[in-house]
Amino acid sequence: MAPTSAARAVAISTLGSLLLAACGSSSAPAPGTPPPRESGQSRLIEKTFAGKNRCNPQDHTRPFVIEWDGTDTSSFESRATTDVVFVRYEGCNLQVVDTCTNDDVRGSLGAYGPVDWTSGSVEKVDIMNEDELYAKLPLGANTIGARVQGGERFHMEYFVSGTRKATRPAVYRGDLDKLPGCRGVTHYVYAYNVGAFALGSFARLEGSAGVTLWGIGAGGSKKNQSAIEKQGGVLGSCRGESATEGATCKVPIRLALREIEPGDNPDAKAAIAPETPDALNLAGKLQQDNTRSREANERLASAQRKANARDGKGCLTELDAFDRLEKRPGAQSTEPKGFGFLRAQCLMIAGQCSAGRALARRSTEARGTGESASAIDRQLDGQVAVYCGSGAKEPRDQLLVALHVLHEGASRERTTPKTCLTAIDTGSAALPKVRPRDEEDRDVKGAARTLAEYGTKCLARAGDCLTAWKRFPALQAEWGRAEKVQWGTAPPEVRSSFESATYGECVGKDSGPLTPMEELALADKQLDWAAGHSTTEATVPLCKGLIARGKRALAALRDDRNDYAKYGRSNVGKYGATCLAKAGDCSGARAHFIEQYREERSDRSMLDAEDAYASAVSRGECSTKLEAGGLSPADAVANALRVLSQARGEAKGCAGAWAALKKNMAGATDAALRKKYEQDLQRRPLACFDTALQCDDAWAAYKTANGWRAKPLDDRELRASFTSSASKCSDTTAPGLSASEQYWAAISQMERSEKKPKAKCTALYQAAKRTASSVTLRKGNSHDDPDYAYGACLARAGECGAAREAILRSPGGRDARWVDQFIRSSCKTSD
Repeated sequence: MAPTSAARAVAISTLGSLLLAACGSSSAPAPGTPPPRESGQSRLIEKTFAGKNRCNPQDHTRPFVIEWDGTDTSSFESRATTDVVFVRYEGCNLQVVDTCTNDDVRGSLGAYGPVDWTSGSVEKVDIMNEDELYAKLPLGANTIGARVQGGERFHMEYFVSGTRKATRPAVYRGDLDKLPGCRGVTHYVYAYNVGAFALGSFARLEGSAGVTLWGIGAGGSKKNQSAIEKQGGVLGSCRGESATEGATCKVPIRLALREIEPGDNPDAKAAIAPETPDALNLAGKLQQDNTRSREANERLASAQRKANARDGKGCLTELDAFDRLEKRPGAQSTEPKGFGFLRAQCLMIAGQCSAGRALARRSTEARGTGESASAIDRQLDGQVAVYCGSGAKEPRDQLLVALHVLHEGASRERTTPKTCLTAIDTGSAALPKVRPRDEEDRDVKGAARTLAEYGTKCLARAGDCLTAWKRFPALQAEWGRAEKVQWGTAPPEVRSSFESATYGECVGKDSGPLTPMEELALADKQLDWAAGHSTTEATVPLCKGLIARGKRALAALRDDRNDYAKYGRSNVGKYGATCLAKAGDCSGARAHFIEQYREERSDRSMLDAEDAYASAVSRGECSTKLEAGGLSPADAVANALRVLSQARGEAKGCAGAWAALKKNMAGATDAALRKKYEQDLQRRPLACFDTALQCDDAWAAYKTANGWRAKPLDDRELRASFTSSASKCSDTTAPGLSASEQYWAAISQMERSEKKPKAKCTALYQAAKRTASSVTLRKGNSHDDPDYAYGACLARAGECGAAREAILRSPGGRDARWVDQFIRSSCKTSD
């Protein structure tokens, strides 16, 4: 973490003057500058051991680096990720030499292993005078020396959480001389302590020397936070399970320096002398490295397996072992560019959600995918939701986890009611505290809806429909407030929304005590759901149970004038029938529907009821099924007519219904009923057989039904009516036609409006001429004449000349002018 602005205000500006191992500079004053004022106190300080040795690097190889600002700290950490850090350390000046590196082979001069974590504790340093300043915190001489000299006192606290050591115990001058950028290097950072620190003046503190003012626990005071003048990290974050994972307790605070060794690296010499003891020692080292590399890979694979098994702590243990074995610079799991992404996942699983999110972000950014900040946020939200679980402590993380739990419980694995309720309560508590980051933050924007829909469905799938029903109204109301949606609060509206939210999981299950209106709404909506959705299995007991609940509710609401009591009766009838039909009980479906229909519409006929039933069951299997028995002849006739209207295209269905119709017409003696059904009796059998291409049966049924009419049609009317009513069978020449029937069949077919080829017109004309003697034509009516009918047929065929001649032959006294006008309007092509 970058230091605060207060801390930065006292930081020096260059890295070369950042690290001080002793007090002020021992260099002679620049020419022309007056010597420093030598107070009596200063002269006393110079006589102390610290004063005499304050600029001797050999005596200060473990300098604090509390004067680094955020940029310097970040640069050091970045360099230390892949390479050992080299410095020029002369007098009181320490400068990091950024150029001392081999960019072609990162880590070729050494790297740093993982942090060796320690339990740590808050250490305190009180600076009461100049003597203590140079003895305890000599690097502060340049920044606070004058203030201490003026009598001001300072207090510093620091916490060392761990140490990171270099992989090489020594670096040799011979290796550095090959790199031009390493000129002037005197030391390398062999190790560095990480943790956090804070420094402030007693003048602004509430407390006294020796008291923990910024540390962890009861001694830490929030009132003193504003008194911090210089800090690195956050002391308060250095306790707890996630302390070693967060960046706020991992900043460099102190270095361990080692001088560059003279000469060449003995391993380099051993590499070209295979028979010397040094060469054998090097071979052993290489063999050891190979063994460590194999073990590291095994540890990494084990970590991944444990992560997949949701064993977060086990995964972290394996990753810690991997980090100790892994020699490749920057490949450790604590490094964002290494396996930080896996460690982040394991931290989340282990309950360290905030630390995991922080490392996941650094890992994503380090990979340099080019994703926008918003896209990275959404990616991290997804990881938090999946992996954090109960370890989520921030409201946003808690909300995301709750939404994920409910989504899983609602859509995938069924869970327990307790899990669903915990997620609902956690999400509901966090929701008011979280605001969407932007328009793309859809999870948070739609959180209220998710809590209502998935929370309710999660409970329903977990088997607790009673609780789901109780919690749903409040959850839906919160959804409405969040998205400014006005939900209906009437029982049918609430029940409909509930069934949609639970997706039928609660159909037929207990919802606790209900009012009659709520009971009617339950029966209505659940019957509808069971009948209309494949996700719910409709069984006869389920349908009948819901029908019974609906009827009890209707009985209780007999005197209620609410419109829904009326509509609810129709719905129970309709949806109860469709539910039973889906369950395979066609007789029960029909009986229930007809009963309900006739109660509401006593003035309507049985055929009306049958047709309404067919519409209700939507042409399913039950719509074409005849009732086996138990019906009066009149009701059986209506039943057969309904099947005939629904069984179009099914020859077997037409034949069965037609047989039932003929059988029961003998017993249906009500003349008024026969007259009311007259058109249906003749047209429905025709339409059924016509659609099934059973043309002979179509004509036979039409002719038979003509005998049931109060005033049967004569041969001319019957055949004309058949030809105009039939679609596919209009040209049928059924066997057994009388001469009269053949004549009128030919006439009606020639006069039919669709176009026929000339040969067909001629054949029909010849048939009419052959049977003309069997009929008596109406005087003056040319439409009964075969020549006129033949002319009309030829005109539609485009045979204009022949059509003109045929019409002129027909009786009626039409002159040539009328005929020519008729031909112009009727003939499809010019002669």
